[in-house]
Amino acid sequence: MTLHRKPLPVQRAVSHVTATHPSSFSPDVLFLLSPAVEKMILPYLQGTGTAIGEKENSMEVRNFDEVNIGEIARFSKTITEADIWAFGAISGDFNPLHMDKNFAKTSMFGTRVAHGMLAASAILPTTTELTGLGGVHISQEIKFLAPVRPGDSVAVVSEVIEKLEGKNRLVIKSTITNQHGTIVIEAKAVTMIPKKK
Repeated sequence: MTLHRKPLPVQRAVSHVTATHPSSFSPDVLFLLSPAVEKMILPYLQGTGTAIGEKENSMEVRNFDEVNIGEIARFSKTITEADIWAFGAISGDFNPLHMDKNFAKTSMFGTRVAHGMLAASAILPTTTELTGLGGVHISQEIKFLAPVRPGDSVAVVSEVIEKLEGKNRLVIKSTITNQHGTIVIEAKAVTMIPKKK
């Protein structure tokens, strides 16, 4: 299977940012347009993919009764330049705080920072693992406690803290720390395990 390399929204986004903020352009954004993307995505299309990060995807169909309070799932990854540019293209958020190093120097952070929701998305592999194949994300509360910068490594620890009987729902608490051990995000999700037919 060959992917069609026509990432027009990304190309338009890159053109826009390089025209309006030329100092912020990074060669790493070419990753978005390279065969490396195909290498990452193709296994999923072929049904052989695993989670991108240090932990492989161990997702399986789960029975609500078999889930225990206190169960933990972990995931970690490094937030790259490519992640930030891709998230900007996907979300449409090209806030110069994320994209323009000169602008970011004047901000309260002093440097560029990753999108908060990009960092928070690292929670998803853990909630998916705990909820299981076919699980549904019902709600998500997020507290942003510290910035995540390009090149930071984030580690997620998520724990089942409550089971809502009758609705097949789990309450999952997540904590994200950076490579220095600083807590950058605290979150709580409600997920649902599909009832067996």
